[in-house]
Amino acid sequence: MGSRPVRRVRAQRAAEAAVAVRQARQLGGVAVHVPVLVDEVVFLLRPRGEGWVIDGTVGMGGHAEALLSASD
Repeated sequence: MGSRPVRRVRAQRAAEAAVAVRQARQLGGVAVHVPVLVDEVVFLLRPRGEGWVIDGTVGMGGHAEALLSASD
């Protein structure tokens, strides 16, 4: 799991999760959605910019966003 797109997505996701947790705490909320296994999914599917990937996880789009980011 050392490719540049995967590392970029991993760093971006960690930063976004930290911001979401801080915002939830400031607003008094406790529910924060942080997708799990995103790095592993991106690594295993290895998006390459061409072709189709369907995110069927029925969540809040975290995996789809990570796959799109990694395909750049």
